[in-house]
Amino acid sequence: MQLSDALINKLIDTLTTFRQQNPFVEEENDLYQQAPIESMVRTFLEIFLRPEKTQEAAAALAQTALAHALPYPVLLGDINILKQTLYTHFRGESDNPLDLFERLDNAFETVKNEIARHYLRTLASANGLLSPKIKAREQLLLQLYDEWFSDLRNAIEQEDLARFDHLAHNHKRFLEALEYPQTLMVCMDPNACKEVHDSHRNIMRQAVLLYLKLMEGRYEQGYLMYQELRASVKQLASLLTTLYFNYETNQLNLFFRFLEAAPQASDQVWLVLLNVQQLGRINQLHGEEHGDAILKTLETRLEKLVTEHRAHLAFVRGLQGDFYLVGTGVTAEQLQQWLQSVVQPVQLEDLEAQITHTGVHLNKVIDLNRAQLRRLIQYLHRCCDGQNCWLKDDERIAELNQWLRQQLEDSINIRALIDGGQVEVHLQPLVDLQNGNQFAFEALGRLRTDQGLISAGVFIDRLIELKLIEQFDHVMLEHIVQQADALHELTDTLFINTSPASLNSETYLAALKAACNGPLSKLNVVLELTEQTMLTQADMVKHLHEEAGLTFAIDDFGTGYSSLTTVVELADAQAVKFLKIDGSLTLQLTQRPAMERLFRIINLLSDDLGLCSVAEFIEDAPTRALLSQIGVQLGQGYLMGKPQPVQAWLIQKRFGVSDGSDAASPGSAAG
Repeated sequence: MQLSDALINKLIDTLTTFRQQNPFVEEENDLYQQAPIESMVRTFLEIFLRPEKTQEAAAALAQTALAHALPYPVLLGDINILKQTLYTHFRGESDNPLDLFERLDNAFETVKNEIARHYLRTLASANGLLSPKIKAREQLLLQLYDEWFSDLRNAIEQEDLARFDHLAHNHKRFLEALEYPQTLMVCMDPNACKEVHDSHRNIMRQAVLLYLKLMEGRYEQGYLMYQELRASVKQLASLLTTLYFNYETNQLNLFFRFLEAAPQASDQVWLVLLNVQQLGRINQLHGEEHGDAILKTLETRLEKLVTEHRAHLAFVRGLQGDFYLVGTGVTAEQLQQWLQSVVQPVQLEDLEAQITHTGVHLNKVIDLNRAQLRRLIQYLHRCCDGQNCWLKDDERIAELNQWLRQQLEDSINIRALIDGGQVEVHLQPLVDLQNGNQFAFEALGRLRTDQGLISAGVFIDRLIELKLIEQFDHVMLEHIVQQADALHELTDTLFINTSPASLNSETYLAALKAACNGPLSKLNVVLELTEQTMLTQADMVKHLHEEAGLTFAIDDFGTGYSSLTTVVELADAQAVKFLKIDGSLTLQLTQRPAMERLFRIINLLSDDLGLCSVAEFIEDAPTRALLSQIGVQLGQGYLMGKPQPVQAWLIQKRFGVSDGSDAASPGSAAG
């Protein structure tokens, strides 16, 4: 195939005309028009006419284009114009146009692939992830991605695909780091946490596809994939930078949110208060600069300790010269041993400052919420009075919980809240453990106070003591009736907790029957009663089932005394259709083999009686998987959905989204 000077000039003129007729934005157009057309065309033709020089000539062509900052797609446009011009010129001289096109196409694809290889190497060598000036690059998740992306770029630039094996380890390292206490605080928002997980998985998938293309020598596709991968990595880095900035400016708040949730994810969660003794006096006698230096020394020690044990520890600085350390998945003995290097007296000139530490087993503290944590820290400051002490034995924890209950009772007026309409209905889903479908909702009572929402589990004993439980049940029923249409849109079955006092109240029973025959008639209403109540009110249960068609669930089954004879009678009468296994048993399921046997026995009993078994307090995936394997039918707990207002569930349903609880961080159980 001969190329005359006239044809070469025609190719140059065609490309010049193409550039003039297809201008880019001003900045790019200037570069485009200045790129040397004649030398690029002649270099290209050298590739075309001498295949053995393809690699060398393609490199020269790529370097010319890169020197003029021509984007890769722009260069491809030039090459495609030359290809079309050559095909048109020689088509009339060929007896087999398809064969001519195939030869031209193969030659051009070889050229484009080789050029893409050089563009890819140049792009990989020129684009890092984070600027050295960005402070957030020091944070763990960003460090991992900065190192990983740097290794990826080096592997591409040096064409060392064996290094991709090492790059694969980033997946495990990153997922492990996401479970560290500090990073859980950084990603405390469930939606942000899910976005980080999804982005990371997408990046790993893109890296594998890029590797496969490079292995096949398909650099044109590899170049495009690398650009997509780079954009994804930068997008994730931007998200992480934003999350870390929020963490840096909101550490204390995120720390307390983590403390609220952590006990549901681990049975060993410890809060340690570290305090510099007589700090105020040190500031008065020696100056605040001495006090600040002591605090800085303590902070540096804590930073070193947390860096050594990232998987278990995190800390924040308090507002009054104290520090709060959280330990997860460790024993008190381990934590105390690690703290030895931190709590040594601080020597500053002729001044020695003592460090005290007070620890508490958070899993044993009742109903952790923000207000309760404030009271807890107040208690820790008071109870040890400058001495090192750890609240871990049952007696000390009982004293703490009694003090917390008293503080809560003193801070709220339950009667005034109920009379003032501060009762709210929240819903928590019950999910089919075999297929993951939502089966029903349970209506849970909440009291709204100035300190936030309080769950019924905290004030239920006080309601009974004040003889307000019937009024509370009645108010809850009224709220449920008011939202009947919304409830019916959400579910066919609604579980409602009822007290013995309400079952013996003609007023409540009349309201319940009217509701079930009226506004709630489209719902299958299931009344929950505890084991003990079910035994003492068996006749009433059968009467309500026969007269009003109500069905019942035995709540908190497995922890108290129960007469199996009564349970069998109520099951045979079809008054009871659900057996809800006590949540305290569920929390022990994966730790104690005996508990698994108990669940199997209870489940066999349920099957034999024709009852539907329900496990409460499901807070992690291993527990859910084991319950499903045992054969428990329904599950309830934070893993499947945390309690939320009716309207919140309604909005999620209408928008076709869930609350993200299945992939979310730990949280409160049912109740």
